[in-house]
Amino acid sequence: MPSVAVLVGGLTAAGCLLLAGFDVEVYEQAPELGEIGAGVQQSANATHVMRHLGVLDALRDVAYLPPVTEFRLFDSGEVLQVLSLAENHEARHGAPYLQMHRADFHRILAERVMALKADAIHLGATAVGFEESASHVALLLSDGRRIEGDVLIGADGIKSAVRRQIAGPATPDYTGDAAWRLTVPVDRFAADFMEGKSSIWVGPD
Repeated sequence: MPSVAVLVGGLTAAGCLLLAGFDVEVYEQAPELGEIGAGVQQSANATHVMRHLGVLDALRDVAYLPPVTEFRLFDSGEVLQVLSLAENHEARHGAPYLQMHRADFHRILAERVMALKADAIHLGATAVGFEESASHVALLLSDGRRIEGDVLIGADGIKSAVRRQIAGPATPDYTGDAAWRLTVPVDRFAADFMEGKSSIWVGPD
């Protein structure tokens, strides 16, 4: 009975394990299902998995398939590089390249997990650690519950309690680089600028 948290990686793991015949319980600290964030890009290595999971058609319905991605200078708009995507990507790799909003991606994954097992996802459950023995592993929750299973998958994010117990606290080092992600309504852009393009803007060194 693996236990996973409700993030994109955790939901994908849960769905694939359910398809493989495992009994899965999912524990998530949020009080309700939902997701915020910006865009998600999926190349063929990911969309092959989405096809196996049975959600690729649903993702296509909410995704954009950019014919190209352009890399541009942030201040002048000068095009630095153009990568061919869409039909070329799918023809070469056997699966599409998709861009979508993270909330849509999360919703479709959660719906698939619940279709495979209606009561798989347990909300309001914050992981604080785990215990393991020769025969099982137990997920420890902040409310005192102890959930036993055969395997524990810690997909509980950047502040993972599971990872911290295994590898110690994360100590990231700031590199001096930064990136900004945002979503902008397409009607804010000129039609000739946006048509058939996905742009990445590159800042100064």
